[in-house]
Amino acid sequence: MTDTHDLAGSDDAPLTTSKREVVDEAATSLVESNGDMLIGHTVTINRPRNELFAYWRDLANLPSFMDNVEHIEVRDDRRSHWVVKAPAGRAVEWDAVITEERDGESIAWASVEGADVPNSGRIDFRDAQGGRGTIVTVLSTEDARNIYEVRSSLEGLAGRLFAERASAEDRAALLAAMGELERVAGDTQAMLTAKTAFYNVLTQGARNGELSRTLQALTRRVTLVRAMSLSREGRWKESLAEVRAICAAAIAGDADETERLCREHIRQAAKTLTEPDS
Repeated sequence: MTDTHDLAGSDDAPLTTSKREVVDEAATSLVESNGDMLIGHTVTINRPRNELFAYWRDLANLPSFMDNVEHIEVRDDRRSHWVVKAPAGRAVEWDAVITEERDGESIAWASVEGADVPNSGRIDFRDAQGGRGTIVTVLSTEDARNIYEVRSSLEGLAGRLFAERASAEDRAALLAAMGELERVAGDTQAMLTAKTAFYNVLTQGARNGELSRTLQALTRRVTLVRAMSLSREGRWKESLAEVRAICAAAIAGDADETERLCREHIRQAAKTLTEPDS
């Protein structure tokens, strides 16, 4: 969904006063509420692209439209400290760095190693047609659904190929990754890291580099919401049981069952994300 916001009429006001207020108002519309998870969508704002880029480039402004984000302390030109709401009234904190910046076009950031919730984010800016201002895009709920739909198919394929192609060393590595996931069960951040490692082993054993690269890129786009899903009450136990079944089928070389279980695991994760009250 794309919304249009006319910010004309405040052109003579400094950005720190009335113009800042209308930009904040438009920014607030960038979020959709979905339980504890908030993911943005796309809006068209009738302001110059460079002006909007400069506003959002100051990461301290991000809490004005990312409702889960309570506070961002900007420490220097590239580093910042984030405080973000978590389920059950908790909060998580991490340090982040700017990972990509194209002046007037895009901003991307990622948490540093050891963050409570490893994550990354991106905002893109492009000119609207007909001189109608700037299109500002953040990952949307629809995007998340689409990504999980693709992940379900690709991870199913990865599971099938692992079962068919994996060497004895690959199977041993998968068992070791499963053991680590069992060891850290209940710790959301550690489980997220261990699950990523498990799937890295699975895709490596599939012997298809293009598949591995595509899956890793998709997974990076939804790291934060993966963590939010995993932290929902009872989900980590379900997720652990699902991955345990995937491991058993893959080690046994049952390609059909491994593919089915991988697809179902991603479908359940997507359902938790997009239907939090179900």
